[in-house]
Amino acid sequence: MKKCSLYEYITLMVIFSLSFFVGCSSDKIAGTSEETNEFAYKVSSSSEEESSSSSAKSSSSSKAVSSSSHAISSSSAKSSSSYVESSNSTPPGATSSSTGVDVNNNSSSSEKPNEGTAKPDISLDYYLKLLNQESDAFDSGVMATSIDLNIDGDPQNPNPPMTTEFDTPWPHKIVKQNVELLQEYFPMAFTMYPQIISAIKNETLDENCGLYMFNVYSDGLTAAYIVAEITENAIKVLDIPAHECKALSLTQMSRFLFYYCGELNSHAEAEHIKVDADLSGNCPIIKTGNEWVKL
Repeated sequence: MKKCSLYEYITLMVIFSLSFFVGCSSDKIAGTSEETNEFAYKVSSSSEEESSSSSAKSSSSSKAVSSSSHAISSSSAKSSSSYVESSNSTPPGATSSSTGVDVNNNSSSSEKPNEGTAKPDISLDYYLKLLNQESDAFDSGVMATSIDLNIDGDPQNPNPPMTTEFDTPWPHKIVKQNVELLQEYFPMAFTMYPQIISAIKNETLDENCGLYMFNVYSDGLTAAYIVAEITENAIKVLDIPAHECKALSLTQMSRFLFYYCGELNSHAEAEHIKVDADLSGNCPIIKTGNEWVKL
């Protein structure tokens, strides 16, 4: 073996030292493959957690937005439904009948006084209670009664001369030409029966039926009158004696509005029947201008 010189020996030692230093430094900088994989796993796990968290938040936000949108949609649907129901509701006064006549006043509630606020003393039933009479004492066709002035009343001539077309002791038919005058005598009935009033105006009322006004003039002894029965040639009137109570004066009359189908004599006579009744214990208060209607 060739012996190395001192110079060559020193050179070899320097090269060996540098190689050893470089090798150690590389290991510390690069690390082992296991350390590299562990680091990569931590980074990857952290990224997945952040991604999962972001996805959860995004999903939660989406659900919240979706829920909110659903709530808004539901609210809009309800509002739309209410509008449709309102739009499809039957208009006040509408009727399936071609004539639109409802004699019993079984019309829509919008055409009647509100039952919760209507005064009970405007009904025909209340009128009968004042007189201690049964609720069916009126003929079924009677729609209203009112107390009016009889300015031509005279003790010797209780039936006044014909001063107006409605001042007669016989039934007077309401027709297109005079229907508007009806509101002067029966303002409440005129308002409460728009269907029959309209049918008269338009001449669409059944030709076999009619609306009539009938007057009963006071005899100075009677507290009130009731039209109990209407037939072709006669109208039965019940007279309620006043006795100790106040009677209708000779300057007052009772007007009756009734609906009748069939033949009716234009000069049908009134048949008065005195009722055996005593109102002394509870005298009715009946004044000019009072009106009672069929509710």
